[in-house]
Amino acid sequence: MELVHDKSGHQGPERTTEIPRKRCYWVGMTRDVLEYCVSCQRCQFAKAPAVKPHQPLLHLRAHFPLEIVAMDFTQLERAADGREHVLVLTDVFTKWTVEVPFFDQTTKTIVKVLIHEWINRYGAPHQLHSDQGYRCSGPV
Repeated sequence: MELVHDKSGHQGPERTTEIPRKRCYWVGMTRDVLEYCVSCQRCQFAKAPAVKPHQPLLHLRAHFPLEIVAMDFTQLERAADGREHVLVLTDVFTKWTVEVPFFDQTTKTIVKVLIHEWINRYGAPHQLHSDQGYRCSGPV
């Protein structure tokens, strides 16, 4: 098995079974090859399944201004005053977008930025949408 699997590029069970089948046969060969491939640590690490998203990606649809405001975060090169984080707020209906640079990503700071830069200027949204990142899931 080491010769036909490990030394042959860690092929999958089907390809690994083809190699010995050309020269020999034993009862349970397909099962033995499958068990060997499944137990190969290198294959398990390299072929680990991708992590599935928690929720399917959907288009947000709003029917009037301030129904849904979407928020996201990005990081830029540090400015001279030390700000490097940016909160991006977008009204889903009008596509009006505000980008606000700030110093740290604590929940308290994010709430202050949201109140001062959006709610005080445009009003409170009916719904605030985020990607459910760690910045938006803790207590305020």
